[in-house]
Amino acid sequence: MEVLILGDLVVRDDRGEQIIFPRRQRRVRSLIATLALIDRPVSVRDLASLLWEHDDRDLGSAPSSLVYKVRKEILPPGRIVTETDEYDRQAYRLIRRPGDAFDIDRFASAMTLADRARRSGDLQRAADLYGEAVGLWRGGPADPPLPDLPDTLAVRHYTDPLLTRLRHAVEAHFEVKLELGRPGQEIAEQIRSRLRYDETNEHLHGLLMTALYRAGRATDALRAFKHAAEILDAELETSPGPALQRLRERIIEHHPTLDWNPSQVGSPPARIESGKIPTVRGTMDYLLGGKDNSSLDREFVTHVVESTGTTAHELPEEIRNWLVRVVRFLAKQGIAQFLDLGSGMPIPDGRNLHTVAEQITPDTRVLYVDNEPITAAHSNALMADGDRVIFLESDLSDVPAVLHRARAHFNLAQPVGLIFCNSLQYLGEADADLSTGPVAKIVQQYIDALAPGGYLAINTITGDDLDPQLRPFVDAADPAPDVPQELRMPQFLRSAEQIERFFCGLPLLEPGLTDVGKWRPTRPFVTRGMRIIGGVAAIG
Repeated sequence: MEVLILGDLVVRDDRGEQIIFPRRQRRVRSLIATLALIDRPVSVRDLASLLWEHDDRDLGSAPSSLVYKVRKEILPPGRIVTETDEYDRQAYRLIRRPGDAFDIDRFASAMTLADRARRSGDLQRAADLYGEAVGLWRGGPADPPLPDLPDTLAVRHYTDPLLTRLRHAVEAHFEVKLELGRPGQEIAEQIRSRLRYDETNEHLHGLLMTALYRAGRATDALRAFKHAAEILDAELETSPGPALQRLRERIIEHHPTLDWNPSQVGSPPARIESGKIPTVRGTMDYLLGGKDNSSLDREFVTHVVESTGTTAHELPEEIRNWLVRVVRFLAKQGIAQFLDLGSGMPIPDGRNLHTVAEQITPDTRVLYVDNEPITAAHSNALMADGDRVIFLESDLSDVPAVLHRARAHFNLAQPVGLIFCNSLQYLGEADADLSTGPVAKIVQQYIDALAPGGYLAINTITGDDLDPQLRPFVDAADPAPDVPQELRMPQFLRSAEQIERFFCGLPLLEPGLTDVGKWRPTRPFVTRGMRIIGGVAAIG
């Protein structure tokens, strides 16, 4: 049997003959499409909420009667079976048999293989597979993508992630073709066709600008930025995010990173050896055992350790252990959605947020957000799957852009774990309060968008009890004139009282705001000359 739901519903029986559904049989079409989408037993009660928008009506036997009709009059015998679900309730399932063809399964398989090929450097195969995945969606860009699935809240729990993965497929297809050096003008026209129906997709606007630039049309690329800004202002009353702004600046500068480099096709990310100052990304990567860091990052760590005798270089491991404990705690409280703001590089040993959470809740959904391009490349290659785990290259202070992607990826009516791990110390100004108030307002905007029952977890450096020898290397508000730029990593060194304001009045769980090594520890605490403190609060 063949079942196609990515477009108008098409069903062919075991002999390959198409089953005709009159348009008036909308519920019949919705039932088959829904059971094809959800490959598990679905109880009568759940089926009612999937097919009928929730209200106080007693639907009685309507779901069972609909199943009976489809069994007897529409599908081949034995295709919808009665089973029990995980709660021992009577449930219905559309059976898949060897030789069946379900387009939703083919889409998932093509995406998995495409992402794997891209990670391994086989860009041509990745391009072919992304193209195959997109091609399975039979409607045009202007057509409803899933016309026979009901637009109920319960179904959107399944279709929103699916549509997010389609969007990833479209974007990745263009990205890989650009990486392969395909003609920029041709790609630009294809992207424009998509943008007609996805006008506020900033990532597509960025890909269009890149394609035009590589086609030798830098002026048109800048016009494309202006057009994107006008659309975002008209549709969302917002401005282009930091990533699009940075791309515009690179185009104006004719930055060499925008040019296609054939020597990099199929190559894994190389160790970064450029730049004039150490980076947070590279330094943390080096201290956690990674290889994607520069000589400046490594020399910065070596100089600070040797000149001060500090053990602060061991703090990244404590920060990671804190995050692991926090995520496990939140997952055990039922949190299955995590928004990680300032996520940083993937950890070489695999202790990334989604892998920790999945050990407790396998279907956990995660949105990683970071504004650093190398982090974006590695996160998309090594962590994001385009389905439950996705990455957004954006500044966490661009709250509208982040929440736009979060609404597409999460069910924001359900609790979310909001994580700021080692990120808020890089936001601020050198004023008397280190702009603690404005930064707290950013956190508050995220809290306001989330449902009760979630949690807020924050850790950050504090200036309290900081070894005076270390301050010249890290103090953003009072930079030491005798320390060269390449030996500094500026951060805003707030007090514990200032940091507590980031929790916006939410009640802190025990043990409150404390050193990361003291938060529900699993090993003895070690006092160091630099402190990272953190806590977890309930979003009520």
